[in-house]
Amino acid sequence: TVINHTGLIEAQTLKTGERGEVVLLADGGELKISGNIDVSAPVAGAVIPVATIDTQSADLQLASTLTLNGEPLPQQPAPAAPSDVLPVTRPENPTPAPTALLLGGKIVATGKTVTLEDSAYLNASGKDGGGKVLVGGSYQNSDPSVYQATTVNVAKGARIDVSATEVGAGGTAVVWSDITNAESVTRFDGTITAQGGKAGGDGGQVETSGATLIVGDNASVNTVAQSSSGNAGTWLLDPTDFSINAGTGAQTVSNIGTTTLQTNLASGNVSIATADSGAGTGNMVINAPLTWGVYKLSLTAHGSIKFWDSGVNINGTGTSSLELTAKGGPITFNGGTITTGGTQIYNGNVVLGTNVTFTTTNSDITFNGKVDGTTAGTQALTINQGTKDVWFKGAVGGTTSLASLSVN
Repeated sequence: TVINHTGLIEAQTLKTGERGEVVLLADGGELKISGNIDVSAPVAGAVIPVATIDTQSADLQLASTLTLNGEPLPQQPAPAAPSDVLPVTRPENPTPAPTALLLGGKIVATGKTVTLEDSAYLNASGKDGGGKVLVGGSYQNSDPSVYQATTVNVAKGARIDVSATEVGAGGTAVVWSDITNAESVTRFDGTITAQGGKAGGDGGQVETSGATLIVGDNASVNTVAQSSSGNAGTWLLDPTDFSINAGTGAQTVSNIGTTTLQTNLASGNVSIATADSGAGTGNMVINAPLTWGVYKLSLTAHGSIKFWDSGVNINGTGTSSLELTAKGGPITFNGGTITTGGTQIYNGNVVLGTNVTFTTTNSDITFNGKVDGTTAGTQALTINQGTKDVWFKGAVGGTTSLASLSVN
């Protein structure tokens, strides 16, 4: 089965609030999209369209006049009102009918192999809130009725929009291949927008997932709130093993380049979480330094997290914050400095390979596990946290002692 969509499919939200839904399913086959799919909710809402139903040789059109095969059907006059029915008087100031929310609709595009080509545009934006776009699967596979793809490719230039255009929260956009299948691959190099409304509303949620997840250097995800009252949303990347590499990264294994990651940390929170399924062990490696200035970076590993060497520094400024979680191994720092403007949280045991300095501008630093060195009495831990607090929830040097601990 091959489905190739090149034109326009439109099912916009109606003035009554009824939302459109488009499903393209190549069950066990291939789906290619180079055209537009529009289930957006315009500012005024769409007008109820004239429906055309083709039934073999008959053509039935629903409009002001009913026709069958081009000939008008006879219409019966409206029956006269009974004489005993009282006339209805319209009130001078009638209560207005409630205004329907104009929310974006839903697009499901899936098959064994799904490709969004460079001209593809999937639009589920809405005046009062974004809709939902599911490519290759549902968010965290939360809806088993959505067929899971094995291979998904989103090309440079392909666009998905689930933003709220006026007020309300951004919607949900998913690019997914079956993470439990070791052969599944998701390549994402397109653009996803899930912004909150200009007059209020939080940013939406975006997920890109696959046993192997390759993020291209053109990949762009925007989940910011367009109003000062809203909060940014989150881009979730959840492969099995994963690495953060220098520049744009070698786009052959499961990874993202630091340049791409830094760019996207300027337009929303980013969460990278390795999974406990597939062929990988769920480990995460940071191979190059990172610099950003606004939102939160969360790294969660089913296995361990390792900062490769002393040159791998975190240089966060402004309101940037960092949370690291390792469920199956240590969080290992091989030297360097970890700096953020906001909070730092470490969930799991921390191991220092060499001397390490943790700094926040004026926020708390929390270690929820143990902190140890690798060679007794060798590694030094320095913490600069301004006027805020440092929390050690586990032993410091209890397993392997540190050379020193300084808190400034």
